[in-house]
Amino acid sequence: THPTLPSQKNPLILYTNQCRSDLKLVFLRAIASAQSSIFLVIYGLTDPDVIAALQEKIAQGLNVQIFYDPSG
Repeated sequence: THPTLPSQKNPLILYTNQCRSDLKLVFLRAIASAQSSIFLVIYGLTDPDVIAALQEKIAQGLNVQIFYDPSG
């Protein structure tokens, strides 16, 4: 495969080749289904949709812990 570099017109698409899923959608579904807490370990967190979903869960009172590499 030949990946294309992200741009404003062509944003980065996250996926996993193991299950051929859109990884961003997997994250969003997992966050949406969380009922008591979220524990996330990730290299970098910049996606506005994922951040908004996490903020929504925080507003709902869930315990959300995020561990990331600040240099990422």
